Amino acid sequence: MEDESYLIPVKAELLNQKPYVARISRYLFDMLTHSDAGTFRSVLEALDQMEQIPFSRPARTKPASQFRGPILGKLYKFHYTTTGFMRENILLHWNSKDNRREKDKLTEQFNNTARSYKSLEEAWKVAGKIARQVVDGYVTRGDSQKLTGEWIIYQEWNGQKYYLSLGNHSELKDEQALYDRVKAGCAEFPFCFP
Repeated sequence: MEDESYLIPVKAELLNQKPYVARISRYLFDMLTHSDAGTFRSVLEALDQMEQIPFSRPARTKPASQFRGPILGKLYKFHYTTTGFMRENILLHWNSKDNRREKDKLTEQFNNTARSYKSLEEAWKVAGKIARQVVDGYVTRGDSQKLTGEWIIYQEWNGQKYYLSLGNHSELKDEQALYDRVKAGCAEFPFCFP
């Protein structure tokens, strides 16, 4: 394996001198430097939350957990979310069993307004109220730490978290391929793959 010590100051600079920089794989670092600004920011916020960095934003996603099964069960995941997942999180909130009754009321209110509004101004007021309620579903889901998104894949070793890769739900179709991809990309952390 080639000496990659030259990367430490580069990673430190790009990742704002975070104390966990040395525990981010080169593979994950490459993913981050090629990601859009929203993903970059969301992943760093999630890493700060996992590391309990003072003054980091509170987590709004699902708690960290270990993957299940014989292949991925050796690794852990923590969700990060971006604005690209707002629609999915809103749908998950309003389609949940707990919120169906409230969703039905909103739908009825919307349909009644669409059929019988007296003025365009009245219709816009009602539409604004409904939109606020719909978005409040997203906020409620976040306040309950239920937001979903994609994953930061990591491993715990000697009391530290080693951040290996990003992953997404569609990769679960072939768990072995996901495991092999992450392992191949993280040669500098062989202890993360028992």
